[in-house]
Amino acid sequence: MRKIVLTLCVGLLAALPLAGRAQDVREVVPMPPEVQRDMLIAMRDHVIVLDTVFSHMATERYREAAALVEERLRAAPFDPAKEAAFAAYANADMKEADAALRHAAKGLAAAIRKLDAARDYAAAKGVSAATSNVTTTCVSCHARNRLR
Repeated sequence: MRKIVLTLCVGLLAALPLAGRAQDVREVVPMPPEVQRDMLIAMRDHVIVLDTVFSHMATERYREAAALVEERLRAAPFDPAKEAAFAAYANADMKEADAALRHAAKGLAAAIRKLDAARDYAAAKGVSAATSNVTTTCVSCHARNRLR
């Protein structure tokens, strides 16, 4: 009996990766390899920026955190040629997420500046809410779209 249960468990574990792929209902958004590459680089940079912002926040370097959000988290536009290439291939949902991310990033930068000035609990809560707006935008787009 123990061998049967073990065999079933191993079989189920082996099948899990296949089940995960079969259930991926995200829309594949076809893009040329160079546009895909640039988009993936930008998304990885967003994760690095968020990690660095969290580090700055933990050490009370609020000005640096706000500047980083504005410079690299889409509060300011990227290279216009790359923006045009993205816009040419992105679906409507991705374009909406792009605009939402820009808006959320501006809100996060403003909330961080407010915390820098006020240094109080209410301002800290504002930063938490603004951070959630940014990450919700990312999660929402990634839950519906994929490049490959």
